[in-house]
Amino acid sequence: MTTGSSRDLTDRQARWALVGLIFLSTVGFSVLAWARNSSFANYGQDTAQFAYAFFQTLRGHWLHSFAGDYTLWGAHPNFLLLLWLPVFWLAPSVNTLFVVQSLTISLAAWPAYLLVRHVTGNRLTALIGAAALLLFPPIARVHVAELHDDPLGLVPLLFAIYFFEKGRFKWFAVFLGVTLLAKETIVLNTVLFSVYALWRRRSWWWVAFPAAWSIGYFLLVRYVVMPAFGDWWAGQLYSQTKYFSQWGNGPGEVLRNMGTHPGAVMGTMFGADRLGYLFKLLLPVGLILPFGSGLWVTAAPSLGVNLLSNWPFLREFTHWYGMLPGAQLWASMILALPLWSQQVARWFGGRDYSRSLCVVVLLLCVAQYNLWLTPSEYRRNPSHAAQVDAIAAVPGGSSVLCADHILPAFANRPAINSLVALNFHHQDLNRVFDYEYIVFDGNYPGLPGEAQMQQGLFKVISQNPAYRSVFARENVFVFQRVGVPERTLRW
Repeated sequence: MTTGSSRDLTDRQARWALVGLIFLSTVGFSVLAWARNSSFANYGQDTAQFAYAFFQTLRGHWLHSFAGDYTLWGAHPNFLLLLWLPVFWLAPSVNTLFVVQSLTISLAAWPAYLLVRHVTGNRLTALIGAAALLLFPPIARVHVAELHDDPLGLVPLLFAIYFFEKGRFKWFAVFLGVTLLAKETIVLNTVLFSVYALWRRRSWWWVAFPAAWSIGYFLLVRYVVMPAFGDWWAGQLYSQTKYFSQWGNGPGEVLRNMGTHPGAVMGTMFGADRLGYLFKLLLPVGLILPFGSGLWVTAAPSLGVNLLSNWPFLREFTHWYGMLPGAQLWASMILALPLWSQQVARWFGGRDYSRSLCVVVLLLCVAQYNLWLTPSEYRRNPSHAAQVDAIAAVPGGSSVLCADHILPAFANRPAINSLVALNFHHQDLNRVFDYEYIVFDGNYPGLPGEAQMQQGLFKVISQNPAYRSVFARENVFVFQRVGVPERTLRW
């Protein structure tokens, strides 16, 4: 532990400042998330998926997915979602979920504060470091990117790091265990705590537990829990290696090809786009600052997956794929403060520079606000009023098929879907005829190829006598099914 600056806050002042930081972060980011969602200018399928599952739970259908015959626990066993359910029950709304997601992320300031205070011995420095974490682009962006389950692992993961550094094994084990309850993929963020424990020369309990719990829990949910709840995603993610198709068609083939072609592995991991991803991820924490501590190794598996995958979206570091490894890199930077402070002191004189380094990181995060705050995402297009009226034209108890950007607006309906979701889940295209209302919006381009799919379906529906137009204004259309359409569509 370093000796902190003599200028500090009292315990009472620090506690209230921490509460205020969490409150302001929750309110500010949830308002941004509301505004972004209501602009109807962004992809919204993940938000719709989680919101629909919560609405279905209130109707007695446990976390049911709109996209197929499975629950969210069949896609990912995100048991910590149960923490959001009581609040949603009191105020069932998509906006409620944005509030609890922002609170979930903002509460990370608590273990962050404790960790910085443990390392520096200074409350004011700890508040600055916690503020830097909340504004760290991979953390801040998730508030507004969409609803997701990864944020539920952030607080317990940071508490696990804190109790590891405090040397309190029981609490470390509890929080590391809880972290995986957020999502089974977090095994990538927990398993190498065993290596870190070896690095820190901890006892065998510290070494054995992270690997044993991580691997054992993953196998349990993969082969017992997920099949019990539908197992749709596991079949593609773990059996077919969806994110690594360039390496092979199954886990064995992928691992064999990686093991026998190390040059290709290194060439992929350190390609120009991959190095650019690492540069952007590390820049807010001072590029090299996290590597003054060994904790960064715990983020290596998650980063390795992102670097090796053929899915570029995993390298969108300001989405949820960068949140947890980003938090681990931030924590590694905090643990390295004594080392870097001593190094700076050799250059500029003997004093503690921990607070100055935290201020630099905070300023770097503030300077990169454009990575999580994009004005165009909040800008309503001229047809926004028509979009709102089209949504209102669909009766509350009806089933709806529409484009992804307005799908969250129908999350409280008994059945919803989109063309993109049907395609992604390899569903029969003729399922479009299962829905009582179909909503088209020609003002939003969507994902690559989505506009062409929408145009093709619009041509079919607008000329189909089984449908009648109930709304048409400013390139926004609503059709109601009034007959029995022929099911003759093909992808």
